[in-house]
Amino acid sequence: MMGRILMVEPDSGHGSEVESALRARGHAVEVVHDADTAVTALHAFRPTMVVLDRTVPGVSAHTFLRMASHAASPVEVVVCSAAPSVHDVVSAIRNGAFDYLERPLDPAAVLRLVDRCSRERRAGGVAAASSAEESGSLVGSSPGMVEVYRTIARVAPTEAAVLLRGETGTGKELVARAIHRHSDRAEHPFVAVNCTAVPENLLESELFGHVRGSFTGATGDRRGRFEAAGRGTLFLDEIGDTTPAFQAKLLRVLQDGEFHPVGSDSVRTSRARIVAATHHDLEARVRRGDFRHDLYYRLRVVEITLPPLRDRVEDVGLLARHFLARAASVTGRAVDRLPPEVLRRLEQHDWPGNVRELEHAVTRAAVLARGRTLHPDDLGLRAADDGGESPGDEVVGPLSMDEAERAQVLQVLERTGGNKRQAARTLRISRGRLDRLIRKHGLDRREVG
Repeated sequence: MMGRILMVEPDSGHGSEVESALRARGHAVEVVHDADTAVTALHAFRPTMVVLDRTVPGVSAHTFLRMASHAASPVEVVVCSAAPSVHDVVSAIRNGAFDYLERPLDPAAVLRLVDRCSRERRAGGVAAASSAEESGSLVGSSPGMVEVYRTIARVAPTEAAVLLRGETGTGKELVARAIHRHSDRAEHPFVAVNCTAVPENLLESELFGHVRGSFTGATGDRRGRFEAAGRGTLFLDEIGDTTPAFQAKLLRVLQDGEFHPVGSDSVRTSRARIVAATHHDLEARVRRGDFRHDLYYRLRVVEITLPPLRDRVEDVGLLARHFLARAASVTGRAVDRLPPEVLRRLEQHDWPGNVRELEHAVTRAAVLARGRTLHPDDLGLRAADDGGESPGDEVVGPLSMDEAERAQVLQVLERTGGNKRQAARTLRISRGRLDRLIRKHGLDRREVG
């Protein structure tokens, strides 16, 4: 089926390759360069697809999508921009965009989208979703991350369980929070449980709760995380480390929405959405019998794989500047200059700890920096030809990751007068994670202030 493609390009010098490829395939193409002409063409040219650069002057992507939804004939809109954020992609798709592309446009990618649009139109089309607010948590505009943003936008409004895959430190909890924030459950709690941080004998109690006297130390009734999540989202991190016995109990909740608190015969119900995460090869664990195959399929309705940082080198500078700005807001020191030699050193590093390791390295460098400019020595990273670092090497400079983390938490606690709620908000972490960091680093009230 031949289409009618309207390209809205702010720069008359762009888009010629895509236009040529579309015309060669037999599509009718019209190219405009401003909002007024685009709105006129929307009604006069009657396109089946619009490729809209979100930076076109005179109209926002949101406004154009709304106008397109009221066009006389059905039209799908593909929004594009350079370096898109999770907010750009999620907001566009949830406001009705057919898809989102990163600039510079790849003619083959545009042709595939036109073909997919034609197939879906014949099959009955796709429904637009309501608007979304900015996430502000995920950072990156590499193709791998844009694909993650697309999937978040499409899965968030649904009830589907989501399994997040990726190496440690790639940001799986941030993706889980973005899914929750852009879902219809956003007004309800987001509850996170790290399954490896809870002893196996207490994990059932942690998730399902318990009644007084059900085991030694159970001095009162306690509601579990399923109950605390209510109609919100329950994030089960490192689900691959749980035992088959626990997995059987979790499966029942997912199947029936029912569970028993430890030591109780009463049935409780859960309407929480489950987002699980793992860095393990779950398929191998299923084959070995370490992970239930029926639970695996229950959790893996939709799968999102986060790329390791070494596969998204183009995001390193963007992330480093983001972490520098965050460090400045926490430490009160304005370290905001990232020279090319520092960026090269960051991009040459393998980052076995992924984004989390980069965050610690940049924070440490900001603490050590002499002035507003970072220097390569501040990073404490070996040069690329030194053989790199062992993933298990904990101390990579004059200040270790743990020491930098401890110093950062202590500084914020001192600045907030020991107010943990305010400190957690400043650090952009949950209150529970702050409490764990305080225990981890032995920070008590006597050290604060």
